[in-house]
Amino acid sequence: MKKQLLLAALFTLVSVANAITVYTLDEQYSQTNQTVLRFKIENNSSDTLNGIELRYHVVQNTALIAEPDLYYLPDGMANWSFDDSVNATLVIYFPGIVLYPGDTLGENSGYAVGLHNKNWSVWSKNDDPSQPTSNVFSIAENVEILSGGKSLMLDVGKYQGCPMVQFVEVEKDSVSLQVLQQLSSDSSSIIIKNKNGVSVSANLNEPFVDSLGQKIWRGYFPTQDSIEHRGELRAECKGNLLAYFAYGRKPTGAAAAVAKKLWEKTDSFVKADFDMGFNQGLADEQRLVLQKDSTGRFLDARYVENWKFYRAWEEPGENPMPVILSPVLQYEENDIDFLTLEWEKR
Repeated sequence: MKKQLLLAALFTLVSVANAITVYTLDEQYSQTNQTVLRFKIENNSSDTLNGIELRYHVVQNTALIAEPDLYYLPDGMANWSFDDSVNATLVIYFPGIVLYPGDTLGENSGYAVGLHNKNWSVWSKNDDPSQPTSNVFSIAENVEILSGGKSLMLDVGKYQGCPMVQFVEVEKDSVSLQVLQQLSSDSSSIIIKNKNGVSVSANLNEPFVDSLGQKIWRGYFPTQDSIEHRGELRAECKGNLLAYFAYGRKPTGAAAAVAKKLWEKTDSFVKADFDMGFNQGLADEQRLVLQKDSTGRFLDARYVENWKFYRAWEEPGENPMPVILSPVLQYEENDIDFLTLEWEKR
């Protein structure tokens, strides 16, 4: 049972980093002696994928498990990998498939594979960490997807009763969060804290939903201190750290986030082209924004290179105005026509 719970927590994942979406259903959802897994994989990223694998995890008596029935899998192969006497992984792989950006593996109807015991005895599907939630397609956040041997899923465990979130925009006096996953049993309220311990309660039942269905919560909140102009933000639920963000200077409290794989490194922070080249923090209407992929989906907030700084007159999607810095002179590149440089030959 402990192994089962561990697997359930470990493989409740969200594919954010590469915008890969998996849909699953169980054609025999009401049957007690089999699961007929139907699935399809959408590539909403800007990357071309190959060597694709889907890993489906079950908790059964592995001595009884029959070979998978390949009801419809013309482009792939499938076999079982047994971890021990009760834990097994169905590995479905597509060695010759190249999945281009915007394409769907399995198209509209998906592929179908049957899972059951050799003697067709009870298949306790409710114990399986990867079991689909119904007999209609829904997003599956409990299976693994790999490309070229590399996982395309965020390896962030989900806390029971808590949603999964990430920071997507930060201003001096406001913050925005993306709700990555929120089950019906999850808390709708989380706490956001800054470096000085100031906190605000975020009601995730009141989000803005964009055209892609991404749920965004935005609220007023002081994000930086007034002395060092450093920002360190934490999102928490029931005492559990859900998300972390640091900007301005080297953080002092990133260790817990790094240990939980919620932040890249203990000394990582988002830098910005602050006006005049000084680390003066965020001024009014300046903001740090998490970038999106070519389909409009947010990238992984844990990596500082996915963030950009925008001044008041700049909008996400535009290239931020570059700043030229020198030890003596600091000026906007667009102002170069107005500079006169004088020197004398010695």
